[in-house]
Amino acid sequence: MRKTRKPGKKSLIYGFIWIVTYLGGLMIFNYAELSKTAGIITALVPALTFALFVYHFIRGIAAMDEVKKRIQFEAVVIGFSLSILLLMALALFGMAIELNYAWWGYKNLVLYFILFYYAGMIISARKYS
Repeated sequence: MRKTRKPGKKSLIYGFIWIVTYLGGLMIFNYAELSKTAGIITALVPALTFALFVYHFIRGIAAMDEVKKRIQFEAVVIGFSLSILLLMALALFGMAIELNYAWWGYKNLVLYFILFYYAGMIISARKYS
């Protein structure tokens, strides 16, 4: 008999793979001198693993009950809204003052977006518990 994984577990596994490849890519770019080809490949690997994560995440949501789907939907909406708010504010602040790109550069924004999603999860889960 073949053991099948739950869709939610698969998305966790692919999410972990994506985070590892993204952080690995950041470290490679920070500490290594790469050719253009190696740089493009290093940038593509996290993008591909993220695409796999999103695919399995959506499949996992499709297998959830209605309340869990609603929690996920609200978490994504909250996270997306906060992400757009951050991008808008940074664009305007960037025109007014010089921003510290060590904190507000593209590579760090991904981490803020993840935090926004989890903030949305906490807010939404509290609402339905």
